[in-house]
Amino acid sequence: MNREQLSRFVTSALDLPGELAAGVPRIVVTGRNGLRVENHGGVRRFSGEEVRIASGVGEIVVSGGGLVLAVLTERDLAVEGRVDSVRFPAEGGMER
Repeated sequence: MNREQLSRFVTSALDLPGELAAGVPRIVVTGRNGLRVENHGGVRRFSGEEVRIASGVGEIVVSGGGLVLAVLTERDLAVEGRVDSVRFPAEGGMER
């Protein structure tokens, strides 16, 4: 069994979403009041107006107002406050 087959088997056996097994972040936006990122790579920068999150697909930038980190664990991250935009500014890499 090669690595890809093993990954598919484990994902199926544990009933995991495919994006989590592949290192891709899962982003759930709750209206304009917040969002949750699963499978993130850490917070690069944080302010009340902008949160920059590292991920396997590049940097995720959340812009808005009154932003706070409500949850920060190794796997999950939750941002609360007014969310104006979520963007991926640099394809395949981090924005500087």
